[in-house]
Amino acid sequence: VDTTFLSNTGGSYFRVDGLYRLNGSNFVAGVFSGNDSNSRTPFVKLKEDGSVDFSFNAGTLVGTVLDAAVADDGKIYLGGEFNTFTESGNRKHIVRVTKNGSLDYTFDCGEILNIPNNPNSPANQVAQVDVVGNDQLLISGSFDFVGGFSRWSVAKVKLNEAVSRPVADFDGDGK
Repeated sequence: VDTTFLSNTGGSYFRVDGLYRLNGSNFVAGVFSGNDSNSRTPFVKLKEDGSVDFSFNAGTLVGTVLDAAVADDGKIYLGGEFNTFTESGNRKHIVRVTKNGSLDYTFDCGEILNIPNNPNSPANQVAQVDVVGNDQLLISGSFDFVGGFSRWSVAKVKLNEAVSRPVADFDGDGK
């Protein structure tokens, strides 16, 4: 055991959902407790000694981060069961944050939804995210629609589309 590694998020780990090495840094996704000055969102960056890097702040993300991926430009994609990223307005279940954790408003793949009033649909979530090439994000999880398009549990999202025209294209037909 490396006794110089602190592994302290400013409180206690209630649950760790994932450990990630992104952009040469360590990140932890999970549920944490803390006091007013140290409480953190469910996605924190750790310094090499294990202490929290407070220069990275994922804002007011409320919920669970289930997966994370990083693009070549250093932007980080977070997928999960989160319904609130206060700064984002209606962005739920998937967001892109910059190297310092702030929301990247230029990315919006539209709403991720299940069939309305379907009692058999589990909670909406993006369980896995993976950057594919320079311009697409492959997502999977529990959903029936992405950006208004019928996409059952798996979708490719174009990263460089305008926010007003999100495209989720699973089969490559452009629809």
